[in-house]
Amino acid sequence: MTRLEWDKIDERLYETGIDRGVLYLPSSPGIYDDGVAWNGLISVDEDFGNEDPKASFFDGVKYLDRYSFGDFAATLNAYTYPDEFLPFQGVVDIGEGVYIDIQGPEVFGMSYRTMLTNGEYRIHLLYNLTAVPDDVTYSSLNDSPEPVNFSWSIFGVPESAFDFRPTSHVILDSRFLSDEMLKILEDIIYGHSGYSSDTGTIDGLFPWTIQTDELDGGLAGNVGPGTVDGETIILPPVKPSLPHLEDLIGMVVNLHPRIIMPERVTGLSYLIDGSGDLTSSHIPGIYDDLPLTRLAPSEIEGLYLLSGAIE
Repeated sequence: MTRLEWDKIDERLYETGIDRGVLYLPSSPGIYDDGVAWNGLISVDEDFGNEDPKASFFDGVKYLDRYSFGDFAATLNAYTYPDEFLPFQGVVDIGEGVYIDIQGPEVFGMSYRTMLTNGEYRIHLLYNLTAVPDDVTYSSLNDSPEPVNFSWSIFGVPESAFDFRPTSHVILDSRFLSDEMLKILEDIIYGHSGYSSDTGTIDGLFPWTIQTDELDGGLAGNVGPGTVDGETIILPPVKPSLPHLEDLIGMVVNLHPRIIMPERVTGLSYLIDGSGDLTSSHIPGIYDDLPLTRLAPSEIEGLYLLSGAIE
């Protein structure tokens, strides 16, 4: 074993600040499928509510410290907040620019990013939050105006997490996630503007994932756009959303991205490795869709069409 070293340049890491705040709006209980940017975040003071250890003794000798875990809570500070946050602090829009206060707050989701000194970062995902606004002080204008600082006490209800203890706080660390996994997760939580290309498809495949230098189909050794089948790829935008915690865990653990390969002769399809349509799930033989999947629901419930390309 080598001797320990301290203060190595690449290990002098600390977190430097907060950015990329996102507010997630619920469409139904526990489903946060529409995110909006939260500008003006100042800080998130996390409080996990953990109790002090309680000692156990036997024959006058301490033999155990019992530790009781709390649940996530925090104080959120910001110079401003999106209009969509008003219902979550008990303010209701009754129309024509009139708002009424002290109404029942709604439950929401949130994420923010904390930066590390080496350019890496951690993304914090918060689930099932309730916000209690703190007092606000409005002062007279003077020759040195300062922005009003808004703050809220937020409390999270834990989300189911398979075999782990339920939690309402998850951290994604860019240092340890693969580039592919990180991109997939960021496409989910931050959204994606979609994709449109006039380079077309190669026998139904994404041109940026295929190695080809043959006409109409053969796979070869050179990366290139290959032959166009006369179609334009159009992948619709993906709305930012907060993934269900068990779905997120399943995706990270079982990630094996695949592309659906249509077979023109038989009309069947098969899967090849590559970031595109589907990924393995925790259930053998069952696949989950990826953010930019070409699968779209058909008129028959449970059946899907391979879309994303039109003539």
